Amino acid sequence: MQILKASVVVVLVLCVASVSSAGQVGIVSGVASPGPDGHVVNDIVVTSADNVGGQQLVVNLTAGTINQDAFGSDLPPNEALFGAFPNVVNDTFVGMGGLSQGSNPGTLVVGNSGLAGGMAPDSAALMSATNIDITWAPGGGVNVLGTNTLARVTLSNDAAGSWRLVSTERGAADVNIPLSDGLIGGGVMSIVPEPATIALSLMCLVGLVGFTRRR
Repeated sequence: MQILKASVVVVLVLCVASVSSAGQVGIVSGVASPGPDGHVVNDIVVTSADNVGGQQLVVNLTAGTINQDAFGSDLPPNEALFGAFPNVVNDTFVGMGGLSQGSNPGTLVVGNSGLAGGMAPDSAALMSATNIDITWAPGGGVNVLGTNTLARVTLSNDAAGSWRLVSTERGAADVNIPLSDGLIGGGVMSIVPEPATIALSLMCLVGLVGFTRRR
């Protein structure tokens, strides 16, 4: 009985440690407002335990389109444009926490990601109407810690497809935040847990149930 209790405690400690030591990726989705009409804004939010490092994102659509505002770029939009061109707020872009040029820490766009499913390695395009394939990182001397929006992906509300994010933290050694794979439906990006995360969650649940029944 003591061995069983000790095993359960070890499992629970591992569960807590895995949650606290690794960063987390989340998606915040909502209707594009002020616009463009008929689009969904998806903010990729990363919570890191250490300074954020390089990021790699691939988005592949089989239906619908990625919003590319005429006054935007690959980085957060210039707030000086918001009054005259309000829809630029919901352009598709990557960054290091800010949703506008003035609030965004220095961001270096490196190029294509090299991830499976991305564009051809020699492609000059980082974002198109149906694909994103981009790598970005903090600029020199920039430290980004905590919870930050690292990308905004605005999709038409009929968009469908898949996406993948590889996110790293910079500490004593570079650490990969658990890989995020996801699906897209109705313009909304959702996360599909990786098999290792599902297995750990089930192990935690079994350990907790076993501990409760034996008390």
